[in-house]
Amino acid sequence: YLAWRQVDCHINNQYNTCFWALVKSGKTEKEAHQALKGTSSKDKNKLLLQQFQVNYNDEPAMFRKGSTVYRDKVKTDDCGNPIKRTREAITVSNFDLIGPEFWENHQYILGEASDYLCLGGKEKYGYEYVKKFDNIHRLPYSNWTIVRISACQFDQFSLIHSFDKPNDETALRLMNACASLMMEQFPDIIFGYGFDNEYRYDLPLENSCVCMEKTTKKTDKNKICVSAWHNFASFHQ
Repeated sequence: YLAWRQVDCHINNQYNTCFWALVKSGKTEKEAHQALKGTSSKDKNKLLLQQFQVNYNDEPAMFRKGSTVYRDKVKTDDCGNPIKRTREAITVSNFDLIGPEFWENHQYILGEASDYLCLGGKEKYGYEYVKKFDNIHRLPYSNWTIVRISACQFDQFSLIHSFDKPNDETALRLMNACASLMMEQFPDIIFGYGFDNEYRYDLPLENSCVCMEKTTKKTDKNKICVSAWHNFASFHQ
């Protein structure tokens, strides 16, 4: 699922990078949309390079891949000094979640699910595999509950605060700081992934097999949603 979302991040960001480059060069928004209609990923890379001398692969990873927040196992203190005992530290990074490398190097994040995932090989990371579960109303072994928090009236918010288009680095770092604070306040959150104007938080299920319609803890989810809004507003102020 997270790999699927990261693919969306790439597709959306590549389109928006081209779109705003065209708009800033003098095209109207309608003309920019029309120029990009039906273009492939290769076409967009070519457009950026030939018309704007921009290599998309050189764009910051935070823009292309989104941001991940998780508890890493480190042997340094908060100041970066080496220590003997391993401790958990909330970490923000921009790793590739699509392939298996990140998960193989951080199997403690998945816990019991890591063994289950490894049994299936690389196909467990594919869109086709995830899509199979759309119409299945019972969750298989070792699934997470995902809470999605998305900004309301984000276009107006970004206009008021004069965000850069297509990405405002300060705003994205603010969102990552909020996500890190969420991890501190809610120890049950295993992982966070965010891009654009939204973040997704992953929590473990208490039971190995439950109905999707009945994944509960509405109170806890409401607390998380309220906390996210409160933390974001507090950071911004």
